[in-house]
Formats: sequence, structure tokens, C-alpha cells
Amino acid sequence: MMAMPRRALLVGAALLLAGGNLWWFMRGKQAPEPDFVLGTTWEQVEITADVLPSLPRFDVVHGAWSDRGRPISAIGDRVRPFHGDDVISELKPRSYLAIAIAADEGPQELRPMLLDLARASICDVAVVPDGMKPGPRSGVYVDIQHIVSVRDERGKAQDCIAAQRAAAPSSASR
Repeated sequence: MMAMPRRALLVGAALLLAGGNLWWFMRGKQAPEPDFVLGTTWEQVEITADVLPSLPRFDVVHGAWSDRGRPISAIGDRVRPFHGDDVISELKPRSYLAIAIAADEGPQELRPMLLDLARASICDVAVVPDGMKPGPRSGVYVDIQHIVSVRDERGKAQDCIAAQRAAAPSSASR
């Protein structure tokens, strides 16, 4: 007779544990949304030592780009074509923008900068933090990062849609 109440007690405890686990994992708590999402193109670019001082920088206070303290009117004019010989993936960028940032910049400084680039349809960037020293072949090697999305001032994610090349056919012409 003791076996039946014991079995019922064990089954009840198992159901209680299963229900607790189900509640814990399904309770609807969502992870906070990131300020920005970056992807990688798996490609690197060399920034030569003579170019490092003139890399554009973003002034968060004024919301503008500068080169050695002088304002840059159109950041898109600084975009360079990518001529990588060793293509690692199909995500090879066609072009990129090399920029400099302070080594201690965090999300609060990076988000407005990346948002400005995304709004300008510049999605592939080579970010050079201050303090990187040129290697033995006189340059620094940095990964080209792809801007996927950036939260705007209202907290809405803005996707970075790369500008289409002039020579590329559009779907509207088909």
C-alpha cells in the first residue's frame, strides 16, 4: 500500500520541477536590444603609416567628421575601393571607409558615429583605434567590419543599406 502514495509523490514532484523549468525558460524576459550590431566580412586591410594621421574622426558633440581638426563636408568622399586578393567569404566588401577612434571610446560614442555612417549608406568600415603601431611592413592591419544596424535617437533599429554601385543593375530595370 505504501508504494502507491510514494509513486504519486514522486510523479507530483517531477511534474512540479518540469513546470518550474517550463515557467523559468518561457517567462518572456527579453534580452536588452543592442545599441548597434556589427558583422565581419572576414577581410583585412592595411592602413599605411603615412595615412594613419589623416584618418577621419567623428566628433560626437558636433555630430560631424573631421580630418586633423578640419571639418569634412562629405564623408562618402573618403570611401576607398577594396582590392583584396584573397577573398575568404562571399561577404567581400566592394568598398570601405577607414576611420580612427579613441582607444577608450565606448557604445555611447560609437553609436552616433555608426548611425551617421549607416545613414550615409557606408556599411563597411576599417576602424583603427588610437595606439595601434605600424608593423614591420609600415602599416597596421585591421578587419573590415560590416554595420548591420544601429539604434537611432528614438531607439528604433536602422538597418545599414549599402549604396548601390552605379554600374550594378537594379531590380527596377528588369
